[in-house]
Amino acid sequence: MEEINNQIYQSRIDNGYIRIKTDEGWIYFHVKIMEDFIGRKLNDSEVIHHINSNKQDNSIKNLLLFPNQKEHSKFHVRLKKFKYTQPTKTLINNLKLNMLKERQKNIIQRSCLG
Repeated sequence: MEEINNQIYQSRIDNGYIRIKTDEGWIYFHVKIMEDFIGRKLNDSEVIHHINSNKQDNSIKNLLLFPNQKEHSKFHVRLKKFKYTQPTKTLINNLKLNMLKERQKNIIQRSCLG
């Protein structure tokens, strides 16, 4: 069982990732966490990355959102080359900032809609 915002979900492990059962069916837990954080459904092209490589650590601080697989793959190349040195940390911080901006934009849009 997994809990998000005081709601309990039935869960299972699938290929190392936690999946939860929602009204929409079985979805990856990290997808639900990200969607709840940014305030919208993910686009089909968007990819979530687990920073510490632990597929079951779905805390928002461990998740990065990439606009597509190409950008996610480029991140892995950079990670292999630079490890977690300053260039990689800067990229992570920029991705986190983008996530926060997306969250803020969606909160403002919802508040304007009433």
